[in-house]
Amino acid sequence: MGGSGKELFAQAIHHASPRRRQPFVAVNCSAFPKDLLESEWSGYREGAFAGALANKKGLMEEASGGTLFPGEIGELALEPQAKLLRVLETRSFAQIGDTKPVSVNGRIVAATNRNRLQEADAGHFQPDLYYRLAVFTVPVPPLNVRREDIEPLPGYFLHLYAAKLRKRLRGLAAASCATSPTTTGAATCGS
Repeated sequence: MGGSGKELFAQAIHHASPRRRQPFVAVNCSAFPKDLLESEWSGYREGAFAGALANKKGLMEEASGGTLFPGEIGELALEPQAKLLRVLETRSFAQIGDTKPVSVNGRIVAATNRNRLQEADAGHFQPDLYYRLAVFTVPVPPLNVRREDIEPLPGYFLHLYAAKLRKRLRGLAAASCATSPTTTGAATCGS
């Protein structure tokens, strides 16, 4: 189930760890077609394929030393799962168009809205990858079950986007932001 804040939990794990000064790189696995995902994850060398006009680091290399967050990892096809498993086993990979291995030292905090064990049993998820990722599992219930977590979210996002947009924060009145009585647990502001 989406909307539970899995990426925020992954960021909290990253920021509470010794790797906090290193990169946190998030990728939504369901947002990339299978062929494009490999070039995004591993990067590529100039001329490796049509359109590869310059060398490009992949997300795994960008996250080296820090944390890679593959969100919705349950959406990955079996072939990219096998490649990710190989990276976890060898701590290296080759960019597209290159044979020289690139070493990585990072952590993976993965998330999915699927039951990966059931998916592995059904042949839709690599069992070895499941066991590599399931070393430590944190179930994150949806927000409609954690209603107390909803109230701080509007202020958090207001501060986040005010900083990103370099806008002066004028505040958020408590009366203008209330938890919706709906079952979705959505917050409504400024109605």
